[in-house]
Amino acid sequence: MKIALYIRLSKEDRDSDISKSIISQEMYLKNYIKRFNYDSVCEYIDDGYSGTNFNRPNFLRMIDDIKNQKIDTVITKDSSRLGRNISWVTFYIEEFFPSYQVRYIAVDDNYDSKNSSIDSEMLTFKSFFNDYYCKDISRKIKSSLRIKKIEGKFTGWKAPYGYQRKKSDYHQLEIDYEVMPVVQRIFKLAKEDNTPSGIARILNSENIPSPSVYAKIKYSKWSSKTIKDILENPTYIGNVTQGKRKKINHKVKRSITLPKEEWIIKENTHPAIIDKDAFLEVQQKLQRCHNIKNNKTVTKEFINIMYCYECKAKIGLNYKKSQAYCVCNNYKKNYKNKTCTPHTINYYKLKELILLELQEDIKRTLTSKKDVHIRKLLENKKQAEEEIEELEESFLDNYISYKSGQISKDNYFINEEKLKKKREHLQKEITYTISSIKDFIHLQKEEKTLLNDYNFYLFIIDKIYLKESGEVIILLNYSYH
Repeated sequence: MKIALYIRLSKEDRDSDISKSIISQEMYLKNYIKRFNYDSVCEYIDDGYSGTNFNRPNFLRMIDDIKNQKIDTVITKDSSRLGRNISWVTFYIEEFFPSYQVRYIAVDDNYDSKNSSIDSEMLTFKSFFNDYYCKDISRKIKSSLRIKKIEGKFTGWKAPYGYQRKKSDYHQLEIDYEVMPVVQRIFKLAKEDNTPSGIARILNSENIPSPSVYAKIKYSKWSSKTIKDILENPTYIGNVTQGKRKKINHKVKRSITLPKEEWIIKENTHPAIIDKDAFLEVQQKLQRCHNIKNNKTVTKEFINIMYCYECKAKIGLNYKKSQAYCVCNNYKKNYKNKTCTPHTINYYKLKELILLELQEDIKRTLTSKKDVHIRKLLENKKQAEEEIEELEESFLDNYISYKSGQISKDNYFINEEKLKKKREHLQKEITYTISSIKDFIHLQKEEKTLLNDYNFYLFIIDKIYLKESGEVIILLNYSYH
């Protein structure tokens, strides 16, 4: 036998039960395997990892060793050491281990997949209670934290930049006078119509340590997101705002953002750094900037396919007051090194120039080359339909590979998802192609609509190059000349 002893201890177990300690589990299992005739024993230990998390480093190392046939037996103290997520525990016991002919033993559960006094269904039933235990603990912790938040106690993992926790009360904030002037300056610059990215550049040019550097967490520069988070945080006017996000459930680490009406806000819980009127003024400026930035006529048109002619980097946008300006992203990130020039051109005026040039060009050529384009579109449609037919065969091949054991269940679902996305993309392409063909056929009737449809322009344009001089070079997907 090539035995793997798997040992896991969560932080909660470490505090509550000494019998579950790493050393205790290790001694227990080593004593247990004396009854077997084995060739080798490997230990896989994950200390401080929750049973709901199956991305544990040594657990994954064990799984790789199983796939490489280095292990034929896995032994744990009980099934909860394997994990506390019923879906994954069931998958490994009933599907993964059998598919690799691995014997699984949960000693305290009296379970042995080779010769068990209880069946896998009973073990699954016990896994349900292990899962429920985690859910119950998670619910109690959330309830306790929510009560603290409602009372206005700060429960974040670290104090916001500009504040620190009181030594006398861990859940109370007090001003960190060392960096308070930086926070006040950030708000002052915002009131002067500087954008978050502009403020970040100023602070970086002056070598002022960013919040993560100041907190000695990691090295990073000021970013527009960091500035925006500070400017929008009501903590700076003396309010504690919590409960902005919540975890989906105890099994999933990813969290979701909650609507503002669900946030927990407690006013006047600590000293303010920023005056409320100044804070409100900055929020209004940020909202105006947000409205400009998210205006459909700005963000969903040509900027996404626009590149710098000189260095080939993407062109981005800077926003000031009610205007949007083009900027070379290479220059924006490395302006000190002078790797490129700014390409500062008013985006609205540039957009009008692009539209005029395209509209005049299309009016001259669409009618004369209508048949050519229709043929090209029909060829594209036929090619997409043929690719969809080939995909259907790929779906079947993927399923056969899974059922025959050539690929794992995880890889089966990954392949399935990729194939679905590709099929959806091709179906959308066919739908748009048919729509475009109709537009070409009814050109005279639909010309006005077509020439004002930005989706149509994005369909025919490959790339747009912007020169520092303001000259524009448009590359089309199809030849119009």
